[in-house]
Amino acid sequence: MKKSLLYIWMLPLLIFSIAVVDVRAQQATIGVEPDSIFDPGLGPGSTFTVDIWIRGVADLAGVEFYLGYDTTVLTATLIEYGDIFGPTYFPLWSAIKDAEGYLQYSLAEQFGEPGFTGDGRVAIITFSVDSLGASTLNLHKTKLSDSSLPPMITFPKELDGLFSNEAFHDIAVTDVIAYPTEVDAGDIVTINVTITNQGDYNETFTVTVYADIIAYNYTWDAVIGLVDLWVDVGDEITVGTQTVTDLAPGANTTSTLTWNTTGVEAANYTISAQASTVPDEIDTADNLFVPPRLDRPRTWPSPPPYPPSPDYPSNAYSPTSVTVTAIPAHDIAITSVVPSPTEVDAGDIVTINVAITNQGDYNETFSVTVYYDDVSIDTEPGISLENGTSRTLTFTWNTADVAKGTYTIKAEASVVTGETDTDDNTYDAGTVKVREAAPAPNMLIFVAVAAVVVIIAAVIYIVKIRK
Repeated sequence: MKKSLLYIWMLPLLIFSIAVVDVRAQQATIGVEPDSIFDPGLGPGSTFTVDIWIRGVADLAGVEFYLGYDTTVLTATLIEYGDIFGPTYFPLWSAIKDAEGYLQYSLAEQFGEPGFTGDGRVAIITFSVDSLGASTLNLHKTKLSDSSLPPMITFPKELDGLFSNEAFHDIAVTDVIAYPTEVDAGDIVTINVTITNQGDYNETFTVTVYADIIAYNYTWDAVIGLVDLWVDVGDEITVGTQTVTDLAPGANTTSTLTWNTTGVEAANYTISAQASTVPDEIDTADNLFVPPRLDRPRTWPSPPPYPPSPDYPSNAYSPTSVTVTAIPAHDIAITSVVPSPTEVDAGDIVTINVAITNQGDYNETFSVTVYYDDVSIDTEPGISLENGTSRTLTFTWNTADVAKGTYTIKAEASVVTGETDTDDNTYDAGTVKVREAAPAPNMLIFVAVAAVVVIIAAVIYIVKIRK
């Protein structure tokens, strides 16, 4: 009866008749391990095994997968249960279809047992070698089911394997070490990159080192958590490139590059390295070394160091990182100068508001002077300003003695000791137009009265003469 219930419960897994969800919500991968076997010693008649591992799964109660291979190179001879469910597992299907070039395997947890969460080995596959050549070990049609009733079907990310017993080309970056790991901006960082020729030919290639604040990108959902995760290096800082010439098979070499951090933003940088792909190279995944190899989840420890989230920086687990710290600086900046009004008659008052900010890391004392063209209007000495704060000063300009014209208004803060960024100590505000002063009203009246008196006097004089 228990076995019958199990078949009924697992039926949706086999016939795929219920709703499905995107596996990325489950954060699961299934892959062939080791992911690559390159061994010319595995000639015809030899045998080898690979494991099928599932990682990052939650509440797993059933697995089904197909594994394809090239039958001219390999023959699958045996499928063995791994250990993912322990002794309570129940085999559903195990078949080797060598004529069609694939095998199929399906198993489930006993009905009523709790689902499996974490990383586990699903199966062990034995192959015999038929000839020299290469074959992809292609995982496909993988389905997972959980312990709900009816079970929910999901699709994990499938990670293929690769077998080759031919002579091959293969370069791998195996380590990156940077020191010191904490520097002030402007210091030099030394980066040693270890490269191994894992192939059978002498190789010439280039090694490029990158420094990235964001080394791993991801999509995060507030409900389901991590949706997708991928490596994102090489688009921020390229530290440098070196050429390695004629590296012998099986040999290691170390490329040393230096990183001058002058002008570099203060942040934590993940240091990665990439070897260029050599001609006919197949295994290119290990050409890029990005700690902690989030691009290759099969190499993660258990539990894996994710998920990243808004509370956990994406490179928080990186062992090859350099923290660049900004050097404490002195920096005063004038951020705006506003005169009002911008058109006046000579003798009018112009108000000039000057905004200043201490953009440095020290409390500062300094002076500010305002000018029209190059003529000083006024200076305010002894201004004290704490680091990170701002204030506005107000100056008045009496234009009584200023000739008619258009004048540029600017303000200048004195340079404090140790200040290097002095471009923003001066700020041009634009212009103020000064017009010629208008005659005073009482003068106009005097002139008008005098003119009238003169006219009247002239009229009286003319009348007297004619008489």
